[in-house]
Amino acid sequence: MSVLATRADQPRSLGCERLRLVALNAFTVTNPDYAVDSGASDDEQDCGPAPGIVKVQVRARMAMDDPPGWSYDIHQESSSALSVPLVKPWRMTGILAEIDQQDPVYDEYGDAVSYLHKAGGDSVLKSSAVQVVVFLKKPVPESSATRIWRNPEVVFLSGARGGKPLAWEPSIWCRFRGFDTCASKGSAEPLTTEFREWVSLLKPEDAPALTGFGLSLNELRDHAAKGLIHGFVARNLPGTLEKLVTDPQILAAYITDIRPPR
Repeated sequence: MSVLATRADQPRSLGCERLRLVALNAFTVTNPDYAVDSGASDDEQDCGPAPGIVKVQVRARMAMDDPPGWSYDIHQESSSALSVPLVKPWRMTGILAEIDQQDPVYDEYGDAVSYLHKAGGDSVLKSSAVQVVVFLKKPVPESSATRIWRNPEVVFLSGARGGKPLAWEPSIWCRFRGFDTCASKGSAEPLTTEFREWVSLLKPEDAPALTGFGLSLNELRDHAAKGLIHGFVARNLPGTLEKLVTDPQILAAYITDIRPPR
């Protein structure tokens, strides 16, 4: 899928490192229903002989340990077009669009509380891994969100924005996102700290590339300054998640998928 710049000032040629910092992060920030990794160890992530290519592995963000995925090269096709992974909507995509809704949409996506309660007493389902999307009644600082759920798969840093919310997820490899994400691991709010660091590294000349992802520097800087969590994705067994989704701070929770016991 080509992402075209819409401003008259065309983006400069992006080398591998700048592609990683700008395009890779812009893609992941705007697609929390998909997970992206390098498919390589940390030591193999340096830019190689092909200077304008970032190799990634893309997969739907699912409850299973190793969901189907595919390899893709993020690269600049010309001075005005970026080639990024083409992703299709699935159940989580639709759920994410409801983040700004005040009334839970149980008719379409089901009542996670009722299901988890029943599954907790089922001899088979109680051992199934379940993934839920959680929307908070009001956005909170990361330190407050992690008191609700300690290890989110991904956090939402905005409302739905007419589609998917902005998001950030824990980094496995220190250099994969184009800057040292491990530097913030010891901070009280590592995910929002990483997001704020990324935004601080963006430059005005990155604006045309960001526009192709529906992003603007002003919007990113605004959410980075606020550092608030609107919701998150969690994964665990039904009994554990039932306690989570009945927390009074949660507006709604929806199950995206289930991995049966092995």
